[in-house]
Amino acid sequence: GIRFEVDKDGKVSPSGVVFNEMKGAYSNHDSIAAEYSYRGLFPDTPYQYDSGGEPADIPTLSYSDFCGFHKKYYHPSNCRIFLYGNIETEKQLEFLKDNVFCHFSSGVDTAQDIALQPNWLEPQSLRVTTPLSESEESSQNVTISLNWKCGTTQNVGDILAFEVLSEILLGNMGSPLYRAIVESGLGEDLSPLSGLDSDLREMVFSVGVRGSLEERAADFEQMVFGVLKELAEDGIPENVLKGALHRVEFRNREIRGGAPFGLRLMGRSLRGWLHGGSPLDTIGFKKPMEDLRSEIEKDSKYFEKLILKNLVDNKHRLLVSIVPDNNYNIEMEQKITKASESEYRDPAKIELFKKFQDTPDPEELLEKIPSLEIDDVPKKIRKIDTKIKTLCGRPLYQHDLFTNGIIYIDFAIDVRDIQGEEGFLLPFLSRMLCSSGLPGKSYDQVALDVAQKTGGVFTFLESSRTAGDNPVRKDYLFFRLKTLENDLSDAFELFSDMLRVSEIGDPARVKDLLLEMRNDFKAGLIPAGHSFCSVMAAAQFDKVFEREDQWRGCSQLLFLDKKVKELESEMPELCKKLLSLREKLLEKGRLLFNITCSGNNFEKVEEKIEGFLTDLPSIPSPDYDAMAAASLDIRQTPSFKYGALSVPSAVNFSAMVMPASSLGSELHAKESILAHLMKTNDLWEEVRMRNGAYGVYASVNGTESLFTVSTFRDPMPDKNLKALESALKSASTGRYKKKDLKNAIITVIGRDLKPLSPGEESLIGFRRELYLITEDIRQQKRNVILNMTAADIEEAASFLIESLKDSVAVVMGSEETIENVAAQFGSEIKEHTIKLPL
Repeated sequence: GIRFEVDKDGKVSPSGVVFNEMKGAYSNHDSIAAEYSYRGLFPDTPYQYDSGGEPADIPTLSYSDFCGFHKKYYHPSNCRIFLYGNIETEKQLEFLKDNVFCHFSSGVDTAQDIALQPNWLEPQSLRVTTPLSESEESSQNVTISLNWKCGTTQNVGDILAFEVLSEILLGNMGSPLYRAIVESGLGEDLSPLSGLDSDLREMVFSVGVRGSLEERAADFEQMVFGVLKELAEDGIPENVLKGALHRVEFRNREIRGGAPFGLRLMGRSLRGWLHGGSPLDTIGFKKPMEDLRSEIEKDSKYFEKLILKNLVDNKHRLLVSIVPDNNYNIEMEQKITKASESEYRDPAKIELFKKFQDTPDPEELLEKIPSLEIDDVPKKIRKIDTKIKTLCGRPLYQHDLFTNGIIYIDFAIDVRDIQGEEGFLLPFLSRMLCSSGLPGKSYDQVALDVAQKTGGVFTFLESSRTAGDNPVRKDYLFFRLKTLENDLSDAFELFSDMLRVSEIGDPARVKDLLLEMRNDFKAGLIPAGHSFCSVMAAAQFDKVFEREDQWRGCSQLLFLDKKVKELESEMPELCKKLLSLREKLLEKGRLLFNITCSGNNFEKVEEKIEGFLTDLPSIPSPDYDAMAAASLDIRQTPSFKYGALSVPSAVNFSAMVMPASSLGSELHAKESILAHLMKTNDLWEEVRMRNGAYGVYASVNGTESLFTVSTFRDPMPDKNLKALESALKSASTGRYKKKDLKNAIITVIGRDLKPLSPGEESLIGFRRELYLITEDIRQQKRNVILNMTAADIEEAASFLIESLKDSVAVVMGSEETIENVAAQFGSEIKEHTIKLPL
């Protein structure tokens, strides 16, 4: 909940994991915009509050209120039980009765369902402020959103209808409302808060524009209503409706990974079940989709009427202006200080709490926690069967998997030799290729074709070292096309045209997408600050991470921001560079392919790929000898030991990176177990529980031979950077016992057992082949892990302690934070501080 800390100067201030989490949430413009897009619609229900607590209010929480809330609401009378799998249900329920429910009385009042919000008679408006750096112009960075309260979430048919409606209006760049916002000139791009929220008792539909002016709010509202009224009166274009239905059906048909299927079903069942309905009300898809199609056949104006009733004529709507304010963080700290006049500031109570924290849990209680045993863990690795052949002289990888009628085609383009400004342009070029018009077709028409004919086109860049004794660096630009079997010809032809002849030199499109991409990077800074720190630190050691920084780190953000500022004068030159770069990339010798489908479809896909390669223009091949020579140049000497990223945030992030062992060595396997032990024990206790950071992470990258520790939403990065050294020293002197080791081994191996979708499995198999991560290497690592001893952990910790002297640390935070860290680690950090545009 909340606690207080006394610093070295005797200053008492609030701390705690949740407190710092919420300070972080309220340091991000887009997250605040998303929060108020629905909170303001429900002023008479619990949805008016932030479930995590507002930072200025959290210090007022009393312990008695905290315990009372828990006693009332966290009780079996308020829970839902979900069982899934081939199990004996009666036996499971008997177990719950005998081991859980028998310990509780039934006298506690059941919590009331969340009330429905009474409908407004007139629309309302709201103004909210967010943090901004002094270097940015606040008036140009306003987000304006228009939000409606729609129907309840107890009926899957209603949810599905609104899901399709959201896809019609905003699902892709060709959707009417999406296109109108981008082309309106009222802001820079569509706000990420836009879309349908069906996780509350009543659905919320939102649409917003980012990078606008506060005085344009009325114009934005008028523009949105103009589009909605036109659609309601003139009708939704047939191709827009077909594309939306296709995308929604595709998403529900595709086998997805990342989480067990049972948990996905539970999430769908809870939509209605949590609000008084049956768990079956919202769990299905096939029958509701059939019913929806039937309704559309009976009433061709079904969605037009939905727009009219729920959006155009709906008075329960809220116009929100999210306005950056230079004084936001100052005022926030003043409010927190005022709210912190608490009885828990008593030094005696603070000391008592520290004693509680430092007291280990009794061993007899820890022994009661059930766990698996090493014998429960698979001894053999899970293999991915990858077939490799040659097509037109190029490598072709195949994965024969059940995909529920979906075909996945991956294109990998070797970009090792694309350096300098062209290297920085690769992320933007890849977005342009997927989002531009074609000869005779505008970008929005192409987007609608993609929605109708494919399951989506996706792209990413990746740099990695190969495994083995003589590693080389490989850089690839990946594209993935997803399509239904019956749509293969149309989908492949469309995607082929997008790669080869899309109008990536269109100045208007370049401007729109450049602003959108720059804004996406800005929006991602605070939510993923630890990742930006990690990449910047790792880039000091390794050309692979130097590339990652160029593509995904702060270097890419600075590049995009510079390009935006130069747009007016540099546009012709930028368009010319994009066209030239595409021509350079589409050379047969750069291309590799990966196909995932059921066996009877491979021949059809191969024919398409062969035709694509045959149609490629004949251009000079790159200097592959030079590419091979450049790929050997991987390691480099760091240019600094401490660096920083300056942002106007109320919370901070940090990362420390050091040399480690390579994949394939026994020491790497030992370091992977050590990383898990540290982040779940000493680092967790010190960084999260004592020093109040919301998260702490430790990982080892075997292909790049780097060990990384990072902190997330961290109030004390100066203290927490030192926690790594103490955790390593503790580990090197016998800190971890047999039980600790057992739990770590089970967890680390368990990561390899998570459910994979066919699409995930094939891409992992493809990349393992590209980077020479063999089954022998993976099995050897499993063998070492299964036979790990406490002495092995001590050996790994001792090795990393030696590496500490060569470590690089990066902190992200306010200028005050960077000053505090400089006081601990020296002024070098200020010499290597990058001020980021936020």
